[in-house]
Amino acid sequence: MRPGTSNIVETRNLQTRSFDDIANERNLAIDYLKIDVEGKEVEVLQGGKSQLDKNILGVRCEVQFNSLYLKSGPTFSDCDNLLRGNG
Repeated sequence: MRPGTSNIVETRNLQTRSFDDIANERNLAIDYLKIDVEGKEVEVLQGGKSQLDKNILGVRCEVQFNSLYLKSGPTFSDCDNLLRGNG
């Protein structure tokens, strides 16, 4: 889609939950995580620190290597730093 060729039709506020909360509620041990959340990867990873520490062996997420735009989302180093801090 080209910039300026689309219109926002509707916005909605949604309640979200961390995947740590969902995993605890359902007694899950997540071992692989695939994230596709359009620039909110760090927030998702922060919501799974317990699973990252204890269970997760692999993470796949789309990130940038440098920021092209002011509000472009996390870079590889942002996600890498967070993951290295969680084992």
